[in-house]
Amino acid sequence: MSPMHWLRRPKLGMKMFLLSFLSTSCLIVLLGYGSQQYVYHQFTKQQTGYVAHLLERTDVLLNQFMKDLQGNLLALSKDERLLSPDKAEVTKLLENHRLYWNYDIKNLYVIAPDGQMTGTSGYLWEIKGAEHVKAILEHDVPGSAVTYWTEPYMSPVSDYTISYIVRMLGPKGEILGNLVADLDIQGVLAAYGDWTYTSRQDLLLLSAKKRPLTVNNPYVQYDVYKKQYDLAGLPEELMERTLVEPYKTKDTAGNPIYVTRMTNNKWGWQVMAVLKEEQMYASIRWIRTYALLIGLLGIVPCAIVSLWLSRTMTRPMKALARQMEKLSAGDFRSTVEQRYRDEFGILVSTFNKMVGRIKQLMDDLVTTEKAKKHYELKVLQAQMQPHFLYNTLNSISYLSRHGQSEEVDRMITSLSALLPLHMDKTEELVPLAQELQAVEHYVYLMSVRFPDQFVLEVDVEEATLPMLVPKFSIQPLVENSLYHGILPKLQPGSIVVTSEVTAEGVRVRIADDGVGIPEAALTELLKPPAEPAATDVSRYTHLGVRSIHDRLGLYFGAPYGLRITSDEGVGTVVEMLLPFTLHGTDKEVLREKRKERRTEDDTGSERTRALG
Repeated sequence: MSPMHWLRRPKLGMKMFLLSFLSTSCLIVLLGYGSQQYVYHQFTKQQTGYVAHLLERTDVLLNQFMKDLQGNLLALSKDERLLSPDKAEVTKLLENHRLYWNYDIKNLYVIAPDGQMTGTSGYLWEIKGAEHVKAILEHDVPGSAVTYWTEPYMSPVSDYTISYIVRMLGPKGEILGNLVADLDIQGVLAAYGDWTYTSRQDLLLLSAKKRPLTVNNPYVQYDVYKKQYDLAGLPEELMERTLVEPYKTKDTAGNPIYVTRMTNNKWGWQVMAVLKEEQMYASIRWIRTYALLIGLLGIVPCAIVSLWLSRTMTRPMKALARQMEKLSAGDFRSTVEQRYRDEFGILVSTFNKMVGRIKQLMDDLVTTEKAKKHYELKVLQAQMQPHFLYNTLNSISYLSRHGQSEEVDRMITSLSALLPLHMDKTEELVPLAQELQAVEHYVYLMSVRFPDQFVLEVDVEEATLPMLVPKFSIQPLVENSLYHGILPKLQPGSIVVTSEVTAEGVRVRIADDGVGIPEAALTELLKPPAEPAATDVSRYTHLGVRSIHDRLGLYFGAPYGLRITSDEGVGTVVEMLLPFTLHGTDKEVLREKRKERRTEDDTGSERTRALG
């Protein structure tokens, strides 16, 4: 079959395999994708919520710091020592205050109206004439604010900083000078902001004019020509939005980012965090790899289960198709083994019934004698079952009368397991193994009533276990050995069941070391029974042995049946000869056994003739 033909018309098994495999694979993919999305969503929610909390805490601590700084500098501006002509005294006073703030203030200095400066830095001469100094002096007009913040700038002595300015006023409101504090913004955020080093890079602090106060953010770049830090990579509309809830957008390069911001504080500053989606998910990126690995590993059991399901569904259909082909060729013995309890079981059962009906109709046309023998066999089976139930119920009644309730319960349980093996009418011939199983159940029932009175030994060849025997044929013989051989001896005895393959067939022997059978009774045992009274117990023994002998003859014909030998006071041996009839086993094994036995017999005969 060409590959194209296989693709155009795939077999049913392949269709079922693909359907099952693709369905389960899609389910695994959907579950994995859904779980991954849920984890990512929850992680994003927790991460943005955590960042919002950090921003709020940073904003609160920053406001508190700035209020404290404002109050301290206002109090310092009223100290008359700042106006002292002794610059060393002024410098010492300013240095003490700067140290109080633990170096959060880079430089603290006083600018006089004439531009003279005194402060903590020894390089104040470098900022004379600087743009921010000019702006401070230009701001010295009556009515201007007493305190204010500058925009961030690059200072020759304080690097990138922002200054807080307090005007020193005289009694009449005249301007005596300006107290200037250059702040270390990065140090303040490190000291008062609850941020790790990694998350601090995501923090973005903007001034009132949207100038960056933080410089370690990836969206802040230094312009060497303007000598200042500017925002780069963020869209313009982002700076104009006032939404405080976390939201997702993209930077100018198209990278997804999450933005969380606080409302503007009293100084007009904005505290926000800009998190790149790639960096935010870096810590849980292994989940995606793990989910992919689980999905790939899940394909293997998925394929195995799909293959098993496909074969389970198509195996009975293939078996049924093969038997249909045999039936169409005229083989009316073609049936399918009934191993299913589902819809296939109904289909197989219906097919088997149909084949059986056809075969029955064909057999009815050519033979009527088999139907007569079949009817006789049913009559004999009906006679055997009351015989077994009578003895078993008699044992249960005996134990019940003696108050042994536990033994009664165990016997009823065993009887419940035993009866289906013999009352099932679907099969009249069963494997020897099944018949021996029934014997073991029966012996257990009898051992409860007669403890320590007998033992059962089973030694059978494994090749004989699949051989077919009439149902309920060995147990009555074991029962007779017990009741009429062992128990009358009034001392413990043994019953031995053996089987072997011979040239004539399969021989099954039931031997006991009981009281034996008188010779007169032995000759009458296999004859057709008379009509004694219904209460005559010996009738069951006679009927049971005779029924088994007749059943073997009806099933298999001559010379198959029973042969009984007995020595009174020594024991009895009942030998059952069966044909080579197999049931679901390898016939070659039994055929080899038969050849070996024939070879041995022929060799023995040749030796006998040679000796003669």
